[in-house]
Amino acid sequence: ALGPGRARRLLFRLCTRLAPPLFVSVCFVECPTLPAMAVLRTLVHLAIAVGTVLAMGSHVARWCVVADVALAARAPGSVVCGYSLVARITEGATQFNQLPHAEILRIVLVVLFTLILISQMSGSVYNFLFFGTSSITKSVWSTAYQTMSSLYPDLQWQFMNYGYSHMYSSDDSFGLKGDDLKERYQAQLYLYTAGQENLRGKDVLEVGCGRGGGSVLVSKYLRPRSMTGMDYSPNQVEICRSRGSDVAFVQGDAENLPFDDNSFDAVVNVESSHCYPHIDKFLREVHRVLRPGGVLELTDFRSDEEMLRFRAAMDASPLKVEVEENISPNVLRACDLDHKRKEELIDGTVHWFLRGAFRKFAGLKGTTVYNGLRDGSTLYYVFKLRKA
Repeated sequence: ALGPGRARRLLFRLCTRLAPPLFVSVCFVECPTLPAMAVLRTLVHLAIAVGTVLAMGSHVARWCVVADVALAARAPGSVVCGYSLVARITEGATQFNQLPHAEILRIVLVVLFTLILISQMSGSVYNFLFFGTSSITKSVWSTAYQTMSSLYPDLQWQFMNYGYSHMYSSDDSFGLKGDDLKERYQAQLYLYTAGQENLRGKDVLEVGCGRGGGSVLVSKYLRPRSMTGMDYSPNQVEICRSRGSDVAFVQGDAENLPFDDNSFDAVVNVESSHCYPHIDKFLREVHRVLRPGGVLELTDFRSDEEMLRFRAAMDASPLKVEVEENISPNVLRACDLDHKRKEELIDGTVHWFLRGAFRKFAGLKGTTVYNGLRDGSTLYYVFKLRKA
């Protein structure tokens, strides 16, 4: 299987298309009492490892496969299945230094294989993992962001969105200055979205604040009375707090906001809602924490069919839609204008075996989201909803 020829190509296709859904369906279920589950888990690990080797073609990767299989054979009935254990560790539920060395090595190998496989997998599998409507999606995003934050805490970006650019007028109208121009298109998406309402003197919450650049930007340019940024990833919240700004950063779940009723005048949500498996819960929570007359300013992308379901969820929520604008052409233009900078940043700072995954994440030309925006199968909208 590791040699050249038709068998190698066929096995690679099988592994990259079949392994991810099997891996997710098995490893997110904790069944330590079933020997068959442990056996299947080991086989799935082997399939992923082989697929990774075929993609990498290096002696180091072949050694990793041998190590992973050997370690799996030593303890096939682990209490917690591999990927779920990774999620628990990165979320702080398990102390890493309390684990046996063999299990730590296995965790590292599983994370490595999974990230590489993401860069090789087909668009349908990628969408299943990252844009589904189940708890799997939340777990995958949480683990991805936790891992990214751990590997690259000082990476040269403040924002995690695809950006916005005017189609027929100058982007200078946003008034960005100094260092804010380095990621101008990402900053402009924030100002365009949050600028749908006058936020001066108001209490504002950003749900899904990522690395904190958007919350700091809104506080700086739109002058709210108070600004709070919340994110699901503890690692990212720590990165946010290290900025030393006057924004309050907290960890929390978008579907169970850790705030009292009627706490905010506005909620900002930029390119984050696609990570929420239950968008109806998020909308109800936003309604709960908003004061009467408060607004939700949200921008995000979906496939054309998913956007219809997203819009139906808004209609069923207690919030009333006041603004609905398709900004797909503006986002695509920003991706085009910012392609070279993002590509150079990834090539210059990200480990080679993760660059494919980061290119997908950044929406570079030729990736799933970029192609969808170009052919119209992916839509990017900005919304403003108001609480009565």
